Amino acid sequence: MSIPRPPLAWLGALAAAAFVAATPGSLRAATPWGTPIMQPGIGAVTCAAPASMALTNAWVMGLMDFRNPPPGDYGPLGPAAPLWNPPDYHHPSWTAETLGAVYGLAIDTQGDIYAAAHGLYSKSWFLNYHHRYGSLGGGSNSLAAAGTIYRINRTNGVPSVFAVLPQQAMTLTPGWVSGPGIGNLAHDPVHNQFFATNLEDGRIYRIDSAGSVVQTFDPLGADTGAPGLPPLTELLWGIGVSQGAVHYAVWNTGGSTSPGKIRRIQISGTGALLPATDAEILTVPASPIAVPTGWAQAVPVTDIAFSADGTRMLLGERTMLTPTDSYNHASRVHIAVLSGTTWTVTRTLETGNSWGRGEAYGGVAYGEENGAPEQIIWMTSADLADMPGPHGIQGVRPADFPLATSPSIVTNAFRVPFDPAYTTSGPDFKGSGGDVEIMPGQPCSAIRVLRVECPKEPGAPVTVTAEITNLSGVTVNYAWFTPCPTNLLPAGAITLQPIPTTVFNLPGPLTNNGTATITFQLPAGADGHTVCFRLTLLNESGEVCCTEKLCVVVPNCDCARLVEHKIDCRLQPDGTVLYTLQLVVENLTHLSPNPFPFYYATFLPPSAFSPAHAVPVPNPIPPGGTGVFTVNYTGGPGPLCFNLTLHDESIDPCCAIPVCLELPPCVGTPVKPDFCAVDERVPCRPNTDGTPGSSAIILYTVCNNATVPRTYTWAAAGLPASPPCTQVLGVSDFSPATGTLGPIPPGGCLTVPIVIRCPDLPPGGCAAFEVCASAGPDLPRLCCRGTVFRPRIGDPVIHLVRDPAAPTPTLTVGGSVPLDFDVANPGTAPLDATVVIRDRVNILGFASQPGNVPDIGHVASFTLAPAATQRLRVLVSRFDLGQNPPPFSEVLAWARSDLEALDLLSLGEPDLATPLRLPARTGTVDPQPRPTIAGFRIVPTDPPRAALTLESVAGARYRIERNPSLREDWATTRPEIEDCPVDDQGVFVGNGGALTCEVPCEPGETAMFFRIVRLPE
Repeated sequence: MSIPRPPLAWLGALAAAAFVAATPGSLRAATPWGTPIMQPGIGAVTCAAPASMALTNAWVMGLMDFRNPPPGDYGPLGPAAPLWNPPDYHHPSWTAETLGAVYGLAIDTQGDIYAAAHGLYSKSWFLNYHHRYGSLGGGSNSLAAAGTIYRINRTNGVPSVFAVLPQQAMTLTPGWVSGPGIGNLAHDPVHNQFFATNLEDGRIYRIDSAGSVVQTFDPLGADTGAPGLPPLTELLWGIGVSQGAVHYAVWNTGGSTSPGKIRRIQISGTGALLPATDAEILTVPASPIAVPTGWAQAVPVTDIAFSADGTRMLLGERTMLTPTDSYNHASRVHIAVLSGTTWTVTRTLETGNSWGRGEAYGGVAYGEENGAPEQIIWMTSADLADMPGPHGIQGVRPADFPLATSPSIVTNAFRVPFDPAYTTSGPDFKGSGGDVEIMPGQPCSAIRVLRVECPKEPGAPVTVTAEITNLSGVTVNYAWFTPCPTNLLPAGAITLQPIPTTVFNLPGPLTNNGTATITFQLPAGADGHTVCFRLTLLNESGEVCCTEKLCVVVPNCDCARLVEHKIDCRLQPDGTVLYTLQLVVENLTHLSPNPFPFYYATFLPPSAFSPAHAVPVPNPIPPGGTGVFTVNYTGGPGPLCFNLTLHDESIDPCCAIPVCLELPPCVGTPVKPDFCAVDERVPCRPNTDGTPGSSAIILYTVCNNATVPRTYTWAAAGLPASPPCTQVLGVSDFSPATGTLGPIPPGGCLTVPIVIRCPDLPPGGCAAFEVCASAGPDLPRLCCRGTVFRPRIGDPVIHLVRDPAAPTPTLTVGGSVPLDFDVANPGTAPLDATVVIRDRVNILGFASQPGNVPDIGHVASFTLAPAATQRLRVLVSRFDLGQNPPPFSEVLAWARSDLEALDLLSLGEPDLATPLRLPARTGTVDPQPRPTIAGFRIVPTDPPRAALTLESVAGARYRIERNPSLREDWATTRPEIEDCPVDDQGVFVGNGGALTCEVPCEPGETAMFFRIVRLPE
């Protein structure tokens, strides 16, 4: 269908209108509410800036005080609708010139604001915005600026570059070519870290508090590396953190045949994302104006916000005419409610007041009213009062949201224009709205439910065990449970008086940030409900220090009870753990009017469980009886909550109980992972085909350590500029840029050659790259990095002579591999060249010809005539015995004209770094088992010592030996601590357990190898 157009007279009026140059708030030297500029209840808002305004006056971000909305302004629709202009503020640098286009927002617990660059504002209507990125990030078309997340100082409002995500150029408008930017941001207060969705590659980026990217996660199909947006089915935008998990939105079209999806991935105790826990948790109700039934190409969820207790999730949608062009008329705001482990959309609001089916711009946030938190849902929206506008932020009380079964416009609301000069007659700046983020009040305690136990007798109370963390800032000694006021109850929840009913002692004084475990009971009638109540903490004198709401999901206790459980584990290659859960379940249906036996159990949500259903032993479990269900779960340590649904022989009837377990850390030997290798440093050389420019050839190798064949999809990409490598490679610089490797048999490897077209690098300049491969969405990606560089003027150029179609060389124990290097003089004058060749880990030997004793390095010096090339051959062998070697070692080469004092262990960055595969030795090496070194560390004494931990055999005799290079004789070294008493020969005796022995490191040593020898009996 066609897009409805306004009357021509109205169109002319809009074309002549413009945003005012500056609002009263924008001219203030300080905020109306004082410092810091960000406080609980203050909101940050982003928007597009019209091109009719000067860059330095075109605001793209501002602050608004949402704390005290006037009750009289909660009014009806229409041209006479009341508009509220809250106190606001703009820092002089929050402009299209300095920050450029931004959308996503996050606020950390201290109040610093984070704004993300974004290139998908409206372009195709009759309006013209400033489509550019900020000068602070690098400039209008800068790829670095396109991937920039800015940090806004909470005290003075000054922005700075916080983090930069990788981008590739695409056409955003006919005159604007750059990266698409970032979707949205989320702050994880538990680990003080951030998560961002990248519109360029469909990945989630985990960013630490210093702005460093510490993890990436590609949840759906692997990114191809091609520039531009991924397919809508793999494109992410909205993101939020709650209850130890990241929740994120997948675009799709948002229509009936491809509705949007919300997925969830757990965060480990250390803050890392756990890929095996990634699962879909919610389907977003389809927009009636999204394709195929409507004209909007996509209606994605662009912002996700949570209530403090984690039981309600706000989803803000955004209308996209095209994947790069925002609009309105097709997007709404949803409230989803958590019941047990299941999310359900219960309410849907068609924001604004126009002819469409919702005017939302995607930003959502909870705000306060009369000092009470989460009383207003604020959302960015078009057409707040009437069809022409204004555009801004709409505030609606949650109880006024229409039911999801009959979404509609709401009559009463607060309406805040982006600009106080807006009126209900326009101007109608379509697609201008951005995000909204409001700083919540800081909780004075954090409460985590560990276990809910059903009663053993009918009518008995439910027992709850919870972990409480004191955040009040003072030491507390006592606690007190009281019912929750009904106006603070989530939808469907009830309130009861927990037991004990009076003030009780905490387990010892609880200092600020201290944690304690408490046990309490909920009276009969709690089962099958979400029960909320208040927990108040008091200090030693009985003064109230903290009151917070706590909600507990209580299982249906007339169904089943988890009596006990057992957890076994095994480490996996990607750092996750395969847990085997044995659940002892008691059938309590004999206490109900309709008893039935348990024949099956299902585990919901099913993702990460294998299988997702199980049968008990014995089968069935009769009413009143007990049985065991066994299931595997892949994930990481920490809390695991799921629904255990129990079925009779015909599957129906069934009942469900929520189960929460604490998965322990797993120790042991992990399954050997797959791995990759790539040429880590390669010089750019003139093209050999006669075309202008230069290039480098790299080999990327993938090795399969699984027990079955695997096929890998790989992609190459340039890395963001980071000193000393300031140039950025585009996808077009790689040939090929993507492909497949496989099938690779178990234990096998395959290699692909990749030509990298070198950009215009200055002498000594470099560009970094990354090649990643994946054998499937549930397997870890194999990523290897390297650099290409232009040699310095006056230096020779060295490269490895090899067949690009040949695999990476393999060096077996006892064998040797010849490597040929060409050393060229690109200059017009004779050149004295010195070449040094060695390996990275000092386990390879090098000789110039057969029969020569290999050394840890090879040095050759010669004079090269102008434009001359000399070939240098070295024979490479191994010093190690092939017991648990690294999969690869890198052969390093330096070719210089200024090498004088040769120190083979400190030559700086090599001119060439190429991998050499080192397979382990097979067969029996020694007549008795070798000792195991379980740990190694350097003790910072003067001089330092090396501490080796040995898993010893009782009565066995051991000796520690040292070797500086593996090419010399091993020498005995004597431990210097009492744990390893030695005789005159340096021999000590095992005790059957772990022994830690410390041996001295000699001054001036740059490397040393140690081994523990078990002596013959």
